[in-house]
This record gives sequence, structure tokens and C-alpha cells, in this order.
Amino acid sequence: AAMPAGHGKHQLLAETGIDIEQDIDSVVAGLHSGQSPEVPVVLLRGRFDAARIESVATSRGARAEPHQGRTVLVFPQGDQTHPALAFLEPGLIALGDAAALRRAIDTSIANTSVVDQPELMRLVADVNGAGNAWVIGRLDTLSQHQAVPDQVARMFPGVQWVSASFDVGQSVLGRVRAETAHAQAGEQLRSVVNGAVAAGRMV
Repeated sequence: AAMPAGHGKHQLLAETGIDIEQDIDSVVAGLHSGQSPEVPVVLLRGRFDAARIESVATSRGARAEPHQGRTVLVFPQGDQTHPALAFLEPGLIALGDAAALRRAIDTSIANTSVVDQPELMRLVADVNGAGNAWVIGRLDTLSQHQAVPDQVARMFPGVQWVSASFDVGQSVLGRVRAETAHAQAGEQLRSVVNGAVAAGRMV
């Protein structure tokens, strides 16, 4: 939803010089499940004309706010959030809520980040290179904040980490991995999956 398509894509190119298909090398999105409302932060790495982007943004009502030596462009206020864009470093910009972007900047300066979480980084290493898109999350934590429907959470009791990697081309190939808190939960999950496979074969 953060990336325009159709006419919006061509308009973005004309006004900011950003060619989505040529100038962006990677996209990473993250969600802090404890934040309310839950707003993702999207990181775009590529080639950007920061001065041109800032000029277009301010002409549309955004205000440039310095924060820890970076520039955060805050757009007119939404219902509950302050949409913003931040220049984190050359070739790296972030989209999201202004408060979330400021926290991201503070975290990078404090040199504390996701790499300090060994469980998560173990799964990142597992999916890295396995496809051109992947996602990782703690199902038990997300369930506490209603990001996962109750009926789904009840189907997977004891599941902690879930990772999925996909190779998206002319077709989509994927791999999903789930880790449970204990062996019994693993057996329950295996039963659910086997039941779903059996039902699929019958259909």
C-alpha cells in the first residue's frame, strides 16, 4: 500500500525522479505489535534525489523536522497517525508514522537493533537467500495484540515463531516454518497441517 501503481507510479517518477522498478533495490517492512495504532515502517534502499524529494514533499504541505542529524518530512496529520518520510542515510529512506521513524533513528544511533535478538536472527539467516520475499514473526506476541484472528490462534496452540520464504516469478514457490514451545504443541500443529493436506487432497 506504500508503493503507488499505475498513474501514481508515473507521477512519482515525474515529481521525485524515483523509478520504482529501476531505482529501488530492496524493500523491508516491519511492524511493532505493541504500538497502537499498529503502523508499519517501510525501508527503501536504492538511488534517490533527496533534495528533489524534499522539495516536492514541502510543496505539498510536509514540514521538514531535523532529528538526530537526519531529516524527517512530516505530512499533514491523519486520523491517528502522522505520515512521514525520513532520510536515514544516502540511498536509504523510511516511510511510516513520524514517531516510529524517530524511534528507528534513535535505535540506529544507539547501535541497538534487531541483530541483538539471536532467536530472530537465526530465522533470518534461515530464510535469507531462500527466495526473493520473506516474513518472520512471533505468533504468540501478535495474538496478544489481535493481529491474528482468534480462530487462527486456536488452531496453532503453542506456536511461537513463524517464518515464510517465497520465490515469486512466473509462479510462486514457498516454504513455511513454525517453531513451537514444546513437543506436544509440535504434535498438535503437525496434526492440524496433516488434516489440512488431507482435506485439500479430497477436494
